[in-house]
Amino acid sequence: GTLIGFTGTEDVVSVPQYCNGAVVKSVASTAFSGNETIREVTFSKYLLTIEDNAFDGCTSLEKVVAPGVTTIYSDSFNGCTNLTSVNLSSLNMIPDELFMNLTKLSDINLSALKTIGKRAFYNCIGINYLGDWGTQFGKLIVAYRKWGNKEAVEAGGVDGLVELYVKFHAEAEADKSLEDEARA
Repeated sequence: GTLIGFTGTEDVVSVPQYCNGAVVKSVASTAFSGNETIREVTFSKYLLTIEDNAFDGCTSLEKVVAPGVTTIYSDSFNGCTNLTSVNLSSLNMIPDELFMNLTKLSDINLSALKTIGKRAFYNCIGINYLGDWGTQFGKLIVAYRKWGNKEAVEAGGVDGLVELYVKFHAEAEADKSLEDEARA
């Protein structure tokens, strides 16, 4: 089933696994749009899709827990200016501009992440937790700073990043301080 709208006044919402006898597998476009009351929303692990503008303009929204989501659209959190915490631990692709301009975003669990779209984190200035991927991102950052360049990464895409990651590990065999630098 699809959650097509939310008209409640609660500020903390836990969407049940079932609604009218059907498993809630998706949140429709604009389902929570414009709701200025909701602060937290939690979905079951069976929710798979969050459509575009699902939370558009939810200015009080601070936390979203949707551990089963595998598909999300780029404008899902547009205007969620107070969003600080997101758990999308099954999501493997972040679409372009998903978290753009969410300056308060600081805690993200993206443990299945494989692909990051353009400007996905543009103007996000306070991210301090990326789930289990923090060290891997740290290794990529160190590798990029030491051996990478923008043109090569843009031309090679994910394969270019994989090359940098592999180079990091090869170099880290000889220079153990690289591991510490990646964790810093």
